[in-house]
Amino acid sequence: MKGKWIRVLVTLALLTVLAVRADWRDMGRTVGQVSPVSVLWALLIYGAAQLISSLRWAAFATHLGVSQPLAQYGRLYCIGMFCNLFLPTSVGGDVVRALRLGSVSGRPGEAAKSVLADRLSGLAILLLFATFALAFVPEGIPSGVRWTIWVTTLVSACAALGCRHLPPGFARLPGVRFIVESVVLLLDHPGTFVLTTLLSIGVQGLNVMLVWVLGRSLGLPIPPLFYWILVPTVSLLTMLPLSLNGMGVREGATVLLLAPFGVSTGQAITLSVIWFMVMSAISVTGAIFYLAESPSGRQAAMPATEPNLSPVGPASRAGLQQVPLGSRQLPEGATQ
Repeated sequence: MKGKWIRVLVTLALLTVLAVRADWRDMGRTVGQVSPVSVLWALLIYGAAQLISSLRWAAFATHLGVSQPLAQYGRLYCIGMFCNLFLPTSVGGDVVRALRLGSVSGRPGEAAKSVLADRLSGLAILLLFATFALAFVPEGIPSGVRWTIWVTTLVSACAALGCRHLPPGFARLPGVRFIVESVVLLLDHPGTFVLTTLLSIGVQGLNVMLVWVLGRSLGLPIPPLFYWILVPTVSLLTMLPLSLNGMGVREGATVLLLAPFGVSTGQAITLSVIWFMVMSAISVTGAIFYLAESPSGRQAAMPATEPNLSPVGPASRAGLQQVPLGSRQLPEGATQ
């Protein structure tokens, strides 16, 4: 509870600073440039990205033996997106997906691993996009951002390749074992790896295209290739447990990253807010599936503890500690 209130305070502080720094007249002029057609395209692009994301999740879960109709994965993915709007960080809905799939399939351990593998696959492609884009955008990127992307990518790659060589005692710790087995799921099965990687490239490519469409509609002087750095960097930052659903962090990061290209604070905030509104508009559709469930189903869909399935924090904080493969017991801290 204390952590939640800290995030509330951080969110309010960040939004207050941005509101004070922003030129509201500039924001009004920028909003007036938005084309309804561009917003419609953005909605369609994000909707398509989420559909492909549900297929990627289904591929991981099916490989683990969690057999459910594709429509079920789509429905649960939409519910996760909807719940994501009200949970801390931008990955709170992942916990909802894991708990709900575990409930309907009776395989909570495999369900949780499929969700984490799904998330890690998307994160890996985000980092690769940003790393490769750095080679083609030599100017306008702060050295701190450049080195952060390179170091994060290198450390992530080393961690993924070296996770199977951890000391046995450390590797058996519940949270560590959970993450290691999810990474192994990503790397050790060529068919699943190729399919999910291609789907991740499609998903993250559409996410970049979404922001490019909005930025172009606003007439912002951003080099097209820089969107391949902007979107991954901002997306990764919003996954950190710093504020509620990444609010304030998303806007602040966008302001800092776009400032070298002559984009004003008001313009950057406008882009970030419209980006968030497009994602929220699609995510709200999950309310239809959520409200269609029985009261007991809704209770099972919500985490009993503060969610954090992000790889930047231990899985045990989410109550999704690893259980033996095939176990019928719910992870510690989850409710049925």
